[in-house]
Amino acid sequence: DPAGAEVLATESLRAGEETATEYERHFAAWLLAELRGRRAEAYTACRDACAITSHPVLLLMCGREAYRLNRPEEALSVLEGVEPGGQGWWRRWFEIYEVVGGSLHVLGAHHAELDAVSGGRARFPEALEPMRAEVRTRAALGEPRAVLDVVDQAMTLPPKLVTPGDVAWTAAQELDTHGHPDAGALARRRGLDWVAHRLEPTHADRLLAVRLLLEVGELEQAATRLQELAPFEALETLDALAALGLTGLVAAAAGDAQAATGVIEHMEGLQNPYLSGRHLLHAAGIRASLGDHVAAIDTLRRALAAGFPFGVELHAMPSLQPLASSPEFEKLLRPRGDAGGMRERRAAPARPSAGLAVVR
Repeated sequence: DPAGAEVLATESLRAGEETATEYERHFAAWLLAELRGRRAEAYTACRDACAITSHPVLLLMCGREAYRLNRPEEALSVLEGVEPGGQGWWRRWFEIYEVVGGSLHVLGAHHAELDAVSGGRARFPEALEPMRAEVRTRAALGEPRAVLDVVDQAMTLPPKLVTPGDVAWTAAQELDTHGHPDAGALARRRGLDWVAHRLEPTHADRLLAVRLLLEVGELEQAATRLQELAPFEALETLDALAALGLTGLVAAAAGDAQAATGVIEHMEGLQNPYLSGRHLLHAAGIRASLGDHVAAIDTLRRALAAGFPFGVELHAMPSLQPLASSPEFEKLLRPRGDAGGMRERRAAPARPSAGLAVVR
């Protein structure tokens, strides 16, 4: 309920106009910007908060916002020395391994990336986030067998915010992108098997199965699974948006350009202020699948401008792979410089105590 969250945050700030601390004001500014997809404002709010506190949660938020603006060097600089773990809920915030690993991945520093995510695997062997980070790394290093081994390990663990199916899907994407499509197909089959054996698959699990079926070329089954989902065309929830996007991708793969274009038009017409460009990302993928690469890149650019957070997954996203050979696509995803100017670049890698290897 992002609208409810925005109202509550705004009312809280108004009620505490004279008593709110500087930190609370910065945190509220970040939250309000995050809800609306205003990436630059969210980044600035985190930077301002970090100017008055060095709490690791705020540092991670600041590093993550730099990463979401495609500033990987700055993200690494902020997160250097931040130790995962600690006390309270921070002890279980494993996302840092994906932010650090993703930043190193887009910079091409894959050996440093492996050092960083391996530290997370060793420290939290049952956390799926470091596993998902590791499959990206090992695929880039040309280790398909090791990638599948990590996927198999993930299959033995219970789902949380990240599921074993998510690990398999990420593995498949990265294996494809880095030249191992046969291993990618095996990873997808593992993901499908995992969903099939779920006693109570969630809506997200069912959507993942549709994606995997589409990517292995089983269009009829993918279409059937979509039809089995609850009606979603009139909704603007993220799951409904994902289902509608898959409908367009299935139509494009089946050669039904009219149906696929209808989905694009529906996506383009959405007015929900809390979508943060997600609808445009789906529209870009469908356009890419239809072969309209120029329009797809333009739509992806608008998605990022509308607040869709940059992430390492964009370079391997299956729906965007038709754009992979385009110089404009490569230019759009190219990391930005260290605009924050937080530190001078160093030649040698630093290895913080947490096991995160940071290279700049």
